[in-house]
Amino acid sequence: MGSTGSLFFPPDAVRAGAAPERLVLLRLPSPSARFHAATTLVRSGAFGLVVVDLADSGGAPTDLAGPDLAEPDLAEPDLDGTRRTGERGALRNGGGIPPLARLAGLAHRHRSAVVALTEKPATAPSLDPRVLGRYDASHAEDGLLLTVVKDKRRGDDPLSQPPFPPGFRFTEECDVPSGMC
Repeated sequence: MGSTGSLFFPPDAVRAGAAPERLVLLRLPSPSARFHAATTLVRSGAFGLVVVDLADSGGAPTDLAGPDLAEPDLAEPDLDGTRRTGERGALRNGGGIPPLARLAGLAHRHRSAVVALTEKPATAPSLDPRVLGRYDASHAEDGLLLTVVKDKRRGDDPLSQPPFPPGFRFTEECDVPSGMC
């Protein structure tokens, strides 16, 4: 999901192994619209990966606490008119939940991954303190170099990869994208 100004070249994704019949691209003008769409896609439970391109916007919007992003009301109103649901009885007025926290909660519930692409220095703060992993991407001689900035995954699951220390580097050889030829 990207801006209307630029978008990756879809044949490159297909060449890298993405199934074209399962690839959904949305070009939306504002970060708010992109987060609304990402929330809807993740909430549907139909997508294992949702990528939100924020490189042209400077970060996540903070004005997304409206009721249209809240989970559907699953409980009857309390006596005071507010809706409460879930184990913790969170207020369902839609307010006060930051957009990334809401999106992370939905991704966890629906077993999806959400990737936010930003363009900023590695020393700048993350979009949100709850971001589990952050990587700096740069060009290498014959591919892509990813450097771990932050990895807050826990190694509790014996089947999962342990966290990588900051500064750990991955390199991936890749060809010039066909869209660039």
